[in-house]
Amino acid sequence: MVRSYKIETDRGNKNSNEKLQYAIHLMTADNFSLREAARNAGVNKSALCRFCKRKYIGYVASHLAFDAASEAKLVEYLITFAHMNYGLTMEEARRLAYSFVSAKNISVTQSLNENKIVEKDWFLNFMERNPALSLKKPEATNLARSTAFNKHTSYEASWSGYFWRKRHLSLPCCISTEGNSIPPTFIWPRKTERNLKSYMTNSPTGSLGLVHESGWMTASNFNKWMAHFISFSKPFKESPVLLILDNHQSHLSYEAIEMAKENNVVLLIFPPHVTNHLQPLDESVYELLKK
Repeated sequence: MVRSYKIETDRGNKNSNEKLQYAIHLMTADNFSLREAARNAGVNKSALCRFCKRKYIGYVASHLAFDAASEAKLVEYLITFAHMNYGLTMEEARRLAYSFVSAKNISVTQSLNENKIVEKDWFLNFMERNPALSLKKPEATNLARSTAFNKHTSYEASWSGYFWRKRHLSLPCCISTEGNSIPPTFIWPRKTERNLKSYMTNSPTGSLGLVHESGWMTASNFNKWMAHFISFSKPFKESPVLLILDNHQSHLSYEAIEMAKENNVVLLIFPPHVTNHLQPLDESVYELLKK
């Protein structure tokens, strides 16, 4: 498939808007036929016929997933992420674009719904239409930078734990600088919520129970967690709440970002490769939990 087709003839140049308007004037004022009006105005007959029906020149796509406003908003989100020290890869940006489509309930192809990511060709054309965006390869973290915080070998931070039979269980926690905490969330490695109530027996009051086949945090589960966070933190316009996150892919949910904006939650994401040193929970909570 040709990604960027270049017109090799000047046939379309003669069908200017002024000429087409003049041809319509000949048809309405002087009772010219469409063929006669096109010949006298010097335009293509088929182009004049389309212009009469649709009032625009040339062809347009029959179905557009993004209008100009939605595309501009996507550009704004990508630039905002870059300013937050979290430049997205092409794959992450394509998944974010799909979340826009999904949130707006736009009808798409079955393959798009199955893969939950927009086509690469669409994204490359999107980049060409928006020169403010650029793709850059991230710089690898060197040994000096990774060990600069202390003389000991650093450990990799994790938002997860393990339980019986070594199956993965995610435990997202959220604590304020004052020491207050949001009731924890348990993401159980299950496909359905059939026995979720029994799993949550004796859990802390207000805890949120979620499921995922592998026990990982996903974009859909993060949406539910964001609603859980807002219900307990209770931010309002005069007193917004700052929420600090790591740069996990699940945090790129369009619904969660919109939910945060609408409920006075300001999102801040740690720069890549330094979460295990900068995230306060790693030093104050998770280190003790691992021990």
